[in-house]
Amino acid sequence: MKANGKAKPALVLKDAEAVRRRPGMYVGDTNTFAGIYHLIFEVVGNTVDQYYARAATEVAVDLGPDSWITVRDDGPGIPADLIERIFTTLSTSGTVDGHFPHVHVAAWRGVGLAVVSAVSTRVEVETTRDGVRWAQAFERGEPVTTLRRLGATEIEGTTIRFRPDPTIFRSIELDVGAVRSRLQELAWLLPHLRVFLDERRIHGRGGLVGMARELAGPAPIDATFAIERLQDEIFVDIGIAWAGRDAPRVRSFVNTLATIEDGKHVDGFWQGLAAYARDCGAAARTVSAVRELLGPGLAAAIRIDMIHPKYGNPRKDQLQNPEAATAVLKAVRRSLELGLPYAQPARALIHGRLGVPD
Repeated sequence: MKANGKAKPALVLKDAEAVRRRPGMYVGDTNTFAGIYHLIFEVVGNTVDQYYARAATEVAVDLGPDSWITVRDDGPGIPADLIERIFTTLSTSGTVDGHFPHVHVAAWRGVGLAVVSAVSTRVEVETTRDGVRWAQAFERGEPVTTLRRLGATEIEGTTIRFRPDPTIFRSIELDVGAVRSRLQELAWLLPHLRVFLDERRIHGRGGLVGMARELAGPAPIDATFAIERLQDEIFVDIGIAWAGRDAPRVRSFVNTLATIEDGKHVDGFWQGLAAYARDCGAAARTVSAVRELLGPGLAAAIRIDMIHPKYGNPRKDQLQNPEAATAVLKAVRRSLELGLPYAQPARALIHGRLGVPD
């Protein structure tokens, strides 16, 4: 567009202003709890990064009165000279504060703490770095206090307390059930990470086998099987339970991010079962035939960790990497072939359904 023969300069929005003008681009739906859910797990994701780097062992979420949200961890803290930058400046990097590179994508966009700050009426940060406690506060993406040195302390970790802005979100009422459900997933996915909600421990007993048991429902468990292998530089973690004869239930994750639709890693799971069936000399040799025989009552939680996942759409709900299918296929096939003692009940069930002598 031109005015008086001159091109009209484009409107350039920076940092907090850009987020507040178009919050849906950064946090998703602001008309439902989904946007606030994203904020919570954007903060939690930083602890998950540190957990992967073996620098944190605990994350605690408190949903307080008047929609205040607090996330605490026991990690190494944020460098004091980076606090203001992290909470006011948009960045495509998830490692500006020295955390381990984002492989988890605990929140589905991974847009950084500056976005949390921009759409909150207030954010209060306390962090310990090298034995010194620091604090600073922000409102709607702008600093409202200077960085304060609180003194020496032996208490490690970071506490981030924020309240979503009611002028951005249609409702700031917190959905405790949705938060608990996701924290329970993280507890199962990362069983060595201590997870708390409102000061109560959420246990991940059994890891992904525990998740598979939950997926299986109330029916008595016929057999379980766990797979945990580093295969072709992709970490494969699978929990399987058979219970009853219902249709198969599969929950899948890439770097702790749930993939709603089937992806290559799920394809590789069924391909691995089919490859094992062929190795055993079963009459059922195709994926569809094996799925028909082994699928009833099967509940599986499938997780892979990989560095460069590729998705079929911006929702990141369908993994496209063919190497993921190959890695999972090999992991399933090899784990069943080993015939370890703990795997015998599952092998007996598989062999029985395939008509193969055990």
